[in-house]
Amino acid sequence: MNMEDVVEKTKQASSGHNINLRTQAEFIDMVSTEKTNYCKLVALLVDTASHVIWTYIRKQILGSTSFESFLNIIEEKHKLIHVYETNACCECVFELIKGSKLISRKQLLLLYKSDVSKQIKNHAKYVDGKVVRVCTCKYVAIKDIDVKKIDITLASHIILKCGKQELGLDNWITQIKEVRNEIFHISDMQTVSDNKFNRKWKKVKGSILGIAQLINSEFAEITTKKIQQTKTITCIPDYMLKYEILCRDYWRNKCAEFERTQIENFLNKEEALHIHSPKVCSTSIGRDSQKTMEKIQNLNTIVDNINILIKVFGNEQDMNTLKDTESRKQDYQRVHVPVFMQLDLPASWNRTTVLEYLDELRLNRTSDMNIRIMAVSPDDLKVFSEIAKNVLGKVDLLKQEVNRIISGMLVDVASDTKHIDDVVVSLTIPEFTDSIPLQLSFQLDVQLRKKFELQSIRDFGNRDCIITNDLLVFTDHVRNRLLIYNFNGSYIRTIRVFGTPVSIVVTNQNDVAVSYNQEFIDIIIIKTGKVKNIIKTSGIIGGISYQNGLMYVVINYQTIDVMDLTGKIILSLSLSSYRPDNLLESTVGCLTSDTDSLFLTYPLNNTIYCCDLNGSDRWTFTDDKMIQPSGITTDQNGNVYVSCYKSNNVIVVSSEGKHHKELLNKKDGLHNPTGIYYNKSNDCLLVCNEGNCNAFLFDVKHSAKNE
Repeated sequence: MNMEDVVEKTKQASSGHNINLRTQAEFIDMVSTEKTNYCKLVALLVDTASHVIWTYIRKQILGSTSFESFLNIIEEKHKLIHVYETNACCECVFELIKGSKLISRKQLLLLYKSDVSKQIKNHAKYVDGKVVRVCTCKYVAIKDIDVKKIDITLASHIILKCGKQELGLDNWITQIKEVRNEIFHISDMQTVSDNKFNRKWKKVKGSILGIAQLINSEFAEITTKKIQQTKTITCIPDYMLKYEILCRDYWRNKCAEFERTQIENFLNKEEALHIHSPKVCSTSIGRDSQKTMEKIQNLNTIVDNINILIKVFGNEQDMNTLKDTESRKQDYQRVHVPVFMQLDLPASWNRTTVLEYLDELRLNRTSDMNIRIMAVSPDDLKVFSEIAKNVLGKVDLLKQEVNRIISGMLVDVASDTKHIDDVVVSLTIPEFTDSIPLQLSFQLDVQLRKKFELQSIRDFGNRDCIITNDLLVFTDHVRNRLLIYNFNGSYIRTIRVFGTPVSIVVTNQNDVAVSYNQEFIDIIIIKTGKVKNIIKTSGIIGGISYQNGLMYVVINYQTIDVMDLTGKIILSLSLSSYRPDNLLESTVGCLTSDTDSLFLTYPLNNTIYCCDLNGSDRWTFTDDKMIQPSGITTDQNGNVYVSCYKSNNVIVVSSEGKHHKELLNKKDGLHNPTGIYYNKSNDCLLVCNEGNCNAFLFDVKHSAKNE
């Protein structure tokens, strides 16, 4: 709509609503002023605010170090990689950082290039084909990178993650970003009223000068003059055009809050803007929805011009097994089959872009995907993937899923859609029958090795147990002690402790950690019984676990503190995403950890909850046969064993939480079982009763391991 159209429509509206616009000239002046206000705010953000933030990084963080060298410092790179990467990395072994996907991969690649040749094979870790630890060694800072190459969002993350956390800094940067997002959000309207201009100007000015003052007073004075000059500039058309282009480019390519997927985009805007600017938010979401629908329609047109040719290679036994599984239970329809995908793409397609796209799919895959990318070979575009077997068994379904992946590539590679291209996808199924867990139940057998009649010890109350160095250790919560036996059932000695023991875990070959129903943990040398270290905690302890040099400690039966063996807290997990509304039912009983997971019992809710080591949800499990789960442990395959106090049994649950089996019950001698411990070195399971103070050592045989 041009200016004449605006004036005409306003004249028509004013006649029906008594709008007091006396002349077209006055209206034009008003529009011109509001557009100038908009332009000045953009100039303040793009020029002055960015300059001050860049200067702060140079003076207060980099010092004499170049930006490239700084980005390559291991400690700093570790912090910045986790602004994007949510999985643990090879450096998390020394300092665990909880990843928080605050930027996109494109933004990360503004700082670092991905050099796969520098990746160290053993640094990456997979469990059941899923990435649980990534190698950050492959990230190398962009050569001769300058601070000016980064936007306010990236700069703010560098300051807040790598800076000195100066008073007020976080708030000032946040205010600048909030105004930037709102102003750039109205880049199509380009009008700001005087009242709004004055409020936003004051807010940004105060934040800019706050940061400038942290550098030094002389720089703050220079910045004050620059701000005043910007406010008094006369915006001629060419000058305004400069900032319009900057703003639109910034809006499209650099603004982190609006660079996620379209769905995330809508949710973020609705949450961030609806409260402050509901009208602007509503208009924007409608506008973005229309653009998205147009993009989808265009994409459909593009896809029509691509022929997906699929070839499946597998031996006869593999294919027969595929057909047979069609008749299996519905629960197993989503089992995934390891498959190699060979992509034969048109020569005109950008292979680098395709690799980046596939790597993005790999990093962001979800459990409900029918095709999961596990790894990509850059030399021959061979993709190691897992495909749901119900999809792999039907060509039409398979073509549909592959089509979706190719469709995503088309957008990124910007191929010429005026002619039809052929994309050949060859699939190879490696040793199908050995790779897929087709068993309909756990192939686990237990055999009693030894029964321990601990009730012969006067006034004994058993709560927890472990196995370490061929010794069996039981906690006595009545007499405040640890009882030590050998494997043949002989009592060895007693270790007195200074509280009521709740949980015990093995921390290394010589030491154990004992928690109490108080606010401290003892690290005890099991051979001598001496207390090596006392760790003060932030609340009453419910249970503890140990994994990869870190203890996971239940605090006040609600949260988990992750700490090293000196008591230094690395992070706290609130577990708010899974917490029953009923306060009692939200009480955590005990926990155990595996290589990449935490497993917790909620005894009053009869539930097992699983999350990753950063607290992200994985699954929950409950069953009528599992009443008041108390103890919990895992085997080398990730299967979870739970002792249930009220139902007098032991339930084993598969690592993904989908399948379970009652392994032991009352017939096996269980009576109010509490402690349970799986010794992975020799496949034996120790279970102890609180009801009669008996304990049992079982040998466990895995007839078929779950892959």
